[in-house]
Amino acid sequence: MPEEISKCSTMLCRTLASACSSPRVALRASRARPWRCQPCQSSVPGANFREPKSGKIEVMLNRFVAGRTLPLAALILFLVSHHTACAQQASVSSARLLWYGVYQAGSTSVIEDKTSATGTRTVSTGITPPQVNSDRIPAALNTRFGFGYALTGSPAGGTAGITHVRVFPPAGIVDPKTGERHTSERVQTNFRIDRDDLFIGYLFDHEIQLVPGIWLFQVWSGDQKLLEKSFTVYTP
Repeated sequence: MPEEISKCSTMLCRTLASACSSPRVALRASRARPWRCQPCQSSVPGANFREPKSGKIEVMLNRFVAGRTLPLAALILFLVSHHTACAQQASVSSARLLWYGVYQAGSTSVIEDKTSATGTRTVSTGITPPQVNSDRIPAALNTRFGFGYALTGSPAGGTAGITHVRVFPPAGIVDPKTGERHTSERVQTNFRIDRDDLFIGYLFDHEIQLVPGIWLFQVWSGDQKLLEKSFTVYTP
C-alpha cells in the first residue's frame, strides 16, 4: 500500500491528535471554533480554540470522562506568536533526492484510503534509510521502498501542497473483490518545506501488490514535477 510520512511534525498537533483519539472519552459540543494546525492545515476532532481579549490563543479539548475533564488536557494554553507565519503558503522551486531503496519504519498506522488499490494506506515515522542506495527491489511481502527528499523554496517556515504519484507496471494492481485494475495512485498533502524527513514510499503487504516491472515514484508541486525515480521490482 502507499506509505507516507505524517504530514505534521509539530509536537502540539501530535499531542492533541493522541488525546482526542482516546476511546475512553466522549465529545462535548462547544461553540468554540475547531482547532486547526497551521503547519499542516489539519483539524483535530474534539480540539477547539478561542481567542480571549488578551490575544493569546487558548486551545482546549472538549473531551470529558464521567463529567470531568481529562487530566492531560483540561485546558492547553500556549502562545502562538508564530501562528500566522506558520500558515504562510510556500513557493517550491525545486527538490533534491536524499536516498532511495529499501528502508525501515519505526512506527506505522493504517488509515482508510478508497483511492488505494488495497483500500488503505500507511502513515509511518522513524524512517531509517538504506545504508546503500539501490533501485532494484525484491517483490517480497513486508518490503518497504521509496526515496527521501528535501524541498527548496520560500518562506522557509511555509507550507506547500505536494502530490505523491506512484505509477505501477503495465499489468497494474488488480483488486480481487472488484476486478478493478489500478495503474497508478495519487496522494495530495501539505508539508512544511523546511522538513528533513520527507519521503515517498510503498509497502508490500498484500500478495496482489507483488507486481514485477518498472515502478515510477514522482513528487509534484502543482503542475511542476519536482522529482521522479524508477525502481525495478523483481521476483526473488
